[in-house]
Amino acid sequence: MPLGLWVAERDRDKERSERTYRVNRVLGEFGRALEVVGGFLHHLGPLRDEPKNLYAVQYPAGAWDVGSRGERAIACLRTFGSRLLPDPTVIPEKSGNGYVVERVTLGEAVSRWCQKLGIITSYELDAGGKYGTTFKVSVPDTDAAAGAVDLTNVGVGVSQVLPIVVLCLGAREGSVLLIEQPELHLHPAVQTRLCEMFYRVSQSGRQLILETHSMHIVNGLRLLAARGEATPGEDFAIVFVERDVYGSYVDTVAVRQDGSMESWPRGFFDEAEKVLSQIVTARLEQS
Repeated sequence: MPLGLWVAERDRDKERSERTYRVNRVLGEFGRALEVVGGFLHHLGPLRDEPKNLYAVQYPAGAWDVGSRGERAIACLRTFGSRLLPDPTVIPEKSGNGYVVERVTLGEAVSRWCQKLGIITSYELDAGGKYGTTFKVSVPDTDAAAGAVDLTNVGVGVSQVLPIVVLCLGAREGSVLLIEQPELHLHPAVQTRLCEMFYRVSQSGRQLILETHSMHIVNGLRLLAARGEATPGEDFAIVFVERDVYGSYVDTVAVRQDGSMESWPRGFFDEAEKVLSQIVTARLEQS
């Protein structure tokens, strides 16, 4: 091979090697960034795991690792239920040296908030079974003599909201929680109460992004503003996504401090008012 061609080929090999090194370095940095972000980014989908009378033994990575369907929520309570952590939903009290944050076990925090939401009064977890874990609950307004029952014998809403509560309480500071349709299978009053928990969690160094079709969730945020507990635009924002033939459009719905809204998204939040108006019109026409 002539000297000139050999030198050129060697230069090309060196250039390819350096380029490959740079690409691998970028990919390595990107992979490490994903590992860091992945450890603090948690997604809970809308189709959560169905209730069971026996839960298989699982080993979650942390108190936040409920799974995208909430399938490891009971395992999180089983593995980390006795772990002490700062309850992110308890507003810290001011003291002479700063803020006092109450430390409770994950199990105690979950029990407190399930009671506050009005879905259960207590729960019993038995991890000593040979084939798995049993999880039983006592529900409000039932005969105490009936005792605790497993999740297949109560409203499906209990099993649907439990992963939400465990994830919010078990998430580490700095986490971003993506929760789809938290309102599914829940009584309207429970949906509204959830907003208080979401708000307190968001004030403890965690960020929540909720995807919802529930007017009760939105009204719960408006109520927090009206009470003076939250500031619209600073503590929370409501974003409406609308689609037409040209694509999807994102608009921020302005909420005033008194809880009123400057404008209602077309065809969604005003649907109840439209139906009521149609009912009144139909009654007037029949009278």
